Amino acid sequence: MERIYNSKTCTQFNKYKFSYMKNSGFSKKIGVVVNLIRHIPELTYKTTEEEIRERIEGKDHEFIIVKDGVNPAGFLIAYALDEETYYNWIMGVLSDFRDKGYGRQLIELFELKAMQKGYLEVSVKTMEKFPAMKYLLEKMKYEETGFDKDGKIILRKNL
Repeated sequence: MERIYNSKTCTQFNKYKFSYMKNSGFSKKIGVVVNLIRHIPELTYKTTEEEIRERIEGKDHEFIIVKDGVNPAGFLIAYALDEETYYNWIMGVLSDFRDKGYGRQLIELFELKAMQKGYLEVSVKTMEKFPAMKYLLEKMKYEETGFDKDGKIILRKNL
């Protein structure tokens, strides 16, 4: 299921200051995410629309796009790894909108959606070159469980 959330108004998730925008199509949401990826300097590999579609095809998934007023500020794409684990595949917040709590809100909403869908744990990968992300995840009670074949840090949290 794909959703776009707006930080200025709130109907469905009061705690998160997001609202559900029902009239945005799947292709539009992918377009917004691809555009955000292009403008987030840390995301040096520029994931394409085709790669996103391939990654989530046939899987339970979620697009979360946070907006600051009318402007997209950040995003998160999640999908099911298996029946128990919901995976935060890729996320980012534009530089101009950092240190405003959007990253934390994206992760909290991702966790909420995972719980609502019945998953038992959430998982994410990060790299040593992103210490702020690693710090945020650890602060949010994620625990390191090892490294993948590319050296990325795997973190998990029980829900």
